[in-house]
Amino acid sequence: MPFIDHDGVKIHFAVEGRGPALVLHHGLGRSLAMWRDGGYVAALKNDFRLVMIDARGHGDSGKPQRPDDYRADLLVGDVLAVLDGIGVPTAHFLGFCLGAQVGWQIGAHRLARFRSLALLGLAHYGPLTDEQRRYGESLQHSLAYDGSAGDGTGHTALLACLKGIDQWPALEDEMAATFIPCLLVMGDKDPGYAGAQAFARRSTAARLATLRGVHHKPAEYSAARVLPHLQPFLSAASIGLRL
Repeated sequence: MPFIDHDGVKIHFAVEGRGPALVLHHGLGRSLAMWRDGGYVAALKNDFRLVMIDARGHGDSGKPQRPDDYRADLLVGDVLAVLDGIGVPTAHFLGFCLGAQVGWQIGAHRLARFRSLALLGLAHYGPLTDEQRRYGESLQHSLAYDGSAGDGTGHTALLACLKGIDQWPALEDEMAATFIPCLLVMGDKDPGYAGAQAFARRSTAARLATLRGVHHKPAEYSAARVLPHLQPFLSAASIGLRL
């Protein structure tokens, strides 16, 4: 399995397909397998070189145990380290949930090596939502009372990740001023939908695609629902156009 070391943490990744590079960053508690399971790899690999990353604390990547190991700059740096390691100078970016938050940080800092950002299920920009805090509390309780789950490394890392995300800067003004073409794909039942609507109205680089009746479950953001919005966006961004 290919790995890149960044800041002392091994980051697992997989590359498949050919064409312009497209980074795929999964959601919280998931792994890069979500892109295969959701139908994205089969649909996109003939047109893009897919660079799929296991975020630190997830999948086969290293699992540091401190919240400070999950700063926004470190997760963005993990993506850059993988691209540098495989010699990719520029790429498109596709992220769901946690991955969308990483993409948000990329856009807010105007990292010019990214050609476009497609952000799925972006629940929030900075500190955790109440729903995510409740998830963290339930995870903490499971660590305290369930001693049967191996050494608990994965659970402890995920809890540290949640606490780390809670310190991420929102950077909404910076993101609104980004020049990178941005597609927000949101279910109208997703907790972040109202925020996405408000942001799309004030941003010149972003547009919102609405998935009717969709909540925040990864399965509801399957390729069959998302690709009719994503593929035209990526095709236009690949030749320097904005939809």
